[in-house]
Amino acid sequence: MSIISKRFENEKYADIAFYIFKEECFTFNNEKSYDIKILGKKSLEYLTTRFFANVIDDIHSIDTTKNEYNVFISSAYPLFSTETVLNALALIDKTSKGCRCNGAYFLKKGMSINDDLLLCDNDINLPLKSLKDISNVTTSIKMEILNDLMENGVMICDINSTFIDSTVKVDKGVKIMANNTIVGNTTIASGAILYPNNYVDNCNIGEGVSIKASNMVDSKIGANTTVGPNAYLRPNSNIGCNCKIGDFVEVKNSNFGDGSKASHLAYIGDADIGKNVNIGCGTIFVNYDGKHKNRSVVGDNSFVGSNSNIVAPVVIDKNVFIAAGTTVTENLQEFDLCIGRCREVVKKQRAQKYLKNID
Repeated sequence: MSIISKRFENEKYADIAFYIFKEECFTFNNEKSYDIKILGKKSLEYLTTRFFANVIDDIHSIDTTKNEYNVFISSAYPLFSTETVLNALALIDKTSKGCRCNGAYFLKKGMSINDDLLLCDNDINLPLKSLKDISNVTTSIKMEILNDLMENGVMICDINSTFIDSTVKVDKGVKIMANNTIVGNTTIASGAILYPNNYVDNCNIGEGVSIKASNMVDSKIGANTTVGPNAYLRPNSNIGCNCKIGDFVEVKNSNFGDGSKASHLAYIGDADIGKNVNIGCGTIFVNYDGKHKNRSVVGDNSFVGSNSNIVAPVVIDKNVFIAAGTTVTENLQEFDLCIGRCREVVKKQRAQKYLKNID
């Protein structure tokens, strides 16, 4: 690591020297250390953002009674370009009331502004030289994110097992329990509860939603809906308000109307489900014919019995009743009753032939 002194070509700062900390970047899986994603952003974004955030607070020795001043900027991070430094000085100028800046010096955080280390190579350790440094920076950033959320009224029950990207927006009054990972451009509205063991990626979660031990990606969940445990919402799942997506229910690229329920063990793929529809246990939306994905429609207030197969493409009108065990292959009209299972046949006293350990 070395410190390089340069002078600005910019006329306004022509006589100002500045110092850039230079260090070797390591690579991991062909990705440079400053390009590695940490909680939603590239590490470089955090470094420059943190630098700018602290510029105003770290200005020393400004004497507004004179026409000039010296600037000392403390930073634990390297500065990456002349443009970065110019942008920083522009921020400083806004607070200087027209005074002229004589010098900009960039120190390691915690150093004295009179420290001899200012212009030498002695023992200045900057982050992101190893995977261990990445881990340390991640931990530091994670705590800043969680502390900000808690200060703004979000309850986080276990900070050690909770990971939330800097890009996530969480409203006041949300409760997040242990072992939750929330990433991407996720938004969580007030009153939502995330019970333990969820993974949420780029989702829009409405007010009062309850999520238990589930995976959700690129999906929207309406107000007062319950999800899980062990549900899986795949991309483009749009779940309405006051719905239930129960245990071991998978939804993909589907619309699920207000008040509808799929309480357990169902696959809903490429479907448009209306309002107040019941999807019975074991129901499968058969959306793939081996070549193409096809969509199905189920109208409002319809009932789909357990262990049914909805073979796409098919349109089921509103107020339809589908009996348990039915395979639907044709369109159904309003108030149709559909029974598609084989008739039960009972052979009296024939079970012994098929049972083991019976004489």
